[in-house]
Amino acid sequence: MAAAKSKTGKKTSSIHEAIKSLDSAIKIMKKGQYDKAKELLEGLRDEYAQDLELKGKTTTLIKICEKSLDKPDKPFDSSASTDPVELFKIGVFLHNNGEYKEALKCFEKALKKTKDNADHYYYAMAASKALLEDFDGALADLAKSFDISEENYFRVQNDPDFEALREQEELWEQVVAEGGKGD
Repeated sequence: MAAAKSKTGKKTSSIHEAIKSLDSAIKIMKKGQYDKAKELLEGLRDEYAQDLELKGKTTTLIKICEKSLDKPDKPFDSSASTDPVELFKIGVFLHNNGEYKEALKCFEKALKKTKDNADHYYYAMAASKALLEDFDGALADLAKSFDISEENYFRVQNDPDFEALREQEELWEQVVAEGGKGD
């Protein structure tokens, strides 16, 4: 695995340092310093080109920085995007950043624009709703995701985003019953 260069030009010795740099870039983005964040993210992406997960995250964040730099008067606005794949990626970024309401807006907009199998859109919406404690909404979206792909039933079993839902025993029984329909 390649090592990322730090600000001093020295190579970092672990993926842990790269993750710290990724977190720093996100904090810089939140401050509206998109050019600085983009530079840091590009360095990470290039140095960790073999790490597909890190490369994917940095590429998405770089796109957000670029869009924000195109419109310096405003912070990044996901409503300007029309590509469902890009909206989904932005939604995942927002979800992973704890911005569940904004993530949900991206997922819903992406779902309206997609012509693709939508199971991952419904699953992502269910995860955001579960973390917002909208358990009925989460259940409805999970049921739709299960109808499209029963693989989602197996994913939800261990997904930490659904921890609070699993604690609601009666509701969790509905998830289990809905997921068991495909058997």
